[in-house]
Amino acid sequence: MMPDEPALPLSGGKSAVLSAITIALGGKAISTGRGNGLKSFVREGQHKAEVTIALKNQGEEAYKPKEYGKSIVIRRTFTRDGASSWKIMSKDGTLISTKRDELAAICDHMNIQVDNPMNVLTQDAARQFLSASHPSDKYKFFLRGTQLSQLSEEYDTCLDNINQTKKVLHQKKQVIPDLRVAFKEASARFQEASKAREQRHKASELKKELAWAHVASKQEEMEAKFDDLAKAQRRLPRIEAELETAEVCMFHSATYD
Repeated sequence: MMPDEPALPLSGGKSAVLSAITIALGGKAISTGRGNGLKSFVREGQHKAEVTIALKNQGEEAYKPKEYGKSIVIRRTFTRDGASSWKIMSKDGTLISTKRDELAAICDHMNIQVDNPMNVLTQDAARQFLSASHPSDKYKFFLRGTQLSQLSEEYDTCLDNINQTKKVLHQKKQVIPDLRVAFKEASARFQEASKAREQRHKASELKKELAWAHVASKQEEMEAKFDDLAKAQRRLPRIEAELETAEVCMFHSATYD
């Protein structure tokens, strides 16, 4: 605002604009101080609401300038039922992503922390900070602004996970002896089953060998019979000739008599 421009009135909607920016960038509704949920921002008689903002995306630190161009357009739509969705578009309106992870990446890249009072300070938060006379309240505000409170909560969550993991490990260690016994029994049964399977395989192979042995024996017998037949066939002409000679001799003998 220029020095010669009139100041906005107290009810000029500055808080509404700040709340819209917070909601569009994924901030919690309660952090705006104007409602406990997104449905609080939906006008009476309407089913859904929509807020759109454009972020400047220029300079050496621009976020994916080849995809988004010089501006990143973020549009969030939410309903009274609690459904919420994002459309993250380039300057010319091309849809790039609908994932919240992409929005989080943009905010991280631009160092935008909408839930941090050091970045976005609502009227209620400012009033509370200025009117807080107790040093502990101001210190809590400092912890929120520097995200130390968030870090402390994450540490507490890690400790809870560690303690829970220790309990699970303790429970698992107690059942290890029983599991070892069960493993040995299962291994013994597996070995017995493997041996039985090998014996069945050997028996099957022996049956096959026995069957082929019978085939080989019968084939040898058949070949021997074929040899005898061939020998008999070779002797047959000589026997027939001898028989014919004998018949001729008998005929001549009968004639002379």
